[in-house]
Amino acid sequence: MADISIGSTLASLAVARARPSFELTFNQLQNTIIRRLNSEIEKVNNTGAAQENRVERLQSDALKLVDALPILQEFRIGNLNNSGQLDALFDETATLISSLGSDDIDASEVAAFNAQRDIVVERLNNVYLFVHPDVVNGNVIEGLKDQIETLEGLTPVVGTQADNQALIDTVNSFQTQVSTGQTTTILTISTTLDLEQKIQSELAVAQSEILELGTVEAARKELEIQNIQAEFANLLQAISLSFETNNAFAESVANSLQPKLPAPGSVLNLFV
Repeated sequence: MADISIGSTLASLAVARARPSFELTFNQLQNTIIRRLNSEIEKVNNTGAAQENRVERLQSDALKLVDALPILQEFRIGNLNNSGQLDALFDETATLISSLGSDDIDASEVAAFNAQRDIVVERLNNVYLFVHPDVVNGNVIEGLKDQIETLEGLTPVVGTQADNQALIDTVNSFQTQVSTGQTTTILTISTTLDLEQKIQSELAVAQSEILELGTVEAARKELEIQNIQAEFANLLQAISLSFETNNAFAESVANSLQPKLPAPGSVLNLFV
């Protein structure tokens, strides 16, 4: 009986000492695993360099597109303004031609021509030069602007149409240039608008790809981190369960070594 009692006592003491020791060890192990977990998560967050480089390139391209768009818009608006000025210039030039009439030219017609010529020159001064490296317009506006000095020097003489034929040819040629300028400017506006729409489309595609890459990469990292967390959590749980199982077994052994006493009030207690 004494041996059983001593064995039981020693077993109980061993079980009692085991739990604080395990809790200390488990706490140290848990801290180690948390540090390892944080390290693994940091590694995951630092992965995906290829994806990040792709996103950076797309962002750089998108910024270039964003910078290019207002320049094109300004160029198109400038040409829209020119288009209106060229329409008015064509009409003013037609008036200039008609001011000389169709027969001999008198002093009043000379005065009318000179007055209308000044209006044409003023209108031409309101046509501005706009240049964009991606849009070719044949330099028609430069050609028109080059005619300012020539127009300013035109003065008809009193006499016949033949006497003023060179002047009339110059004005007719200028009107043809204005007509070409009108057509070219309209085409320039259309081309510029197409470029704007293309840039907007490319920008939308780039932004969509950036968003998609970011979403996919974030989801991948999140899933990988969750898997790592689950792995370490399962490890801790397995260690804890192992201890609880061993501790329960030790308690069972200790309990089995306890002397079996009759129930209180039993007559067998008289013999204990």
